[in-house]
Formats: sequence, C-alpha cells, structure tokens
Amino acid sequence: MEEVKGMNPFLFNLQMHLTKIGRDRVWLSRVSGVNINTLNSLYGNNRWPRLDMALRLAESLGVTLNYLVTGKDDELTMTRNEKAILDMVRTM
Repeated sequence: MEEVKGMNPFLFNLQMHLTKIGRDRVWLSRVSGVNINTLNSLYGNNRWPRLDMALRLAESLGVTLNYLVTGKDDELTMTRNEKAILDMVRTM
C-alpha cells in the first residue's frame, strides 16, 4: 500500500481497512468506544493515537497493531472462529 502524501501510515492503513470492510469512522467509534470527535481529530491533525487507543482500534477491527502501523497483512493470526465472530459483528 502506498501512503497518501502527508498522511501517517497508521491513519492510512486504518482508513484502507475501513474501506476494505465497507465501514466508516462512525461505525468504528461505536464498536471501539473511541469518541467520533477524537477519531476526526486524529485524521484532521494527522496525529498518531495513544498506544491504548491504537490497540483498542486494532482489536475492534480484528487486526493487529502491527498491521495498522506497517500495512503488512497479518490478519491470519486470528483463528477461524474469531474471524467468523468478527464477520458476524461487522454485519450488525
């Protein structure tokens, strides 16, 4: 994945993943518990999230923190059952 000019890799990979699964920041805010204004501020100011928030976002998406930081597709670390549960949650 090529980084969008000026956007930090975390936000780029986060946005790419949201697009891939057909979701938006409002949905991510709801499932992660991170306030939508906080998410919008991260994007608007091109800031990296605090570590605890980054972990919460990764867990909510079912990806690793490494994936959001590097863009390397290591989602395969989830078990088949975990992926099935995550897919069910995503359809809610």
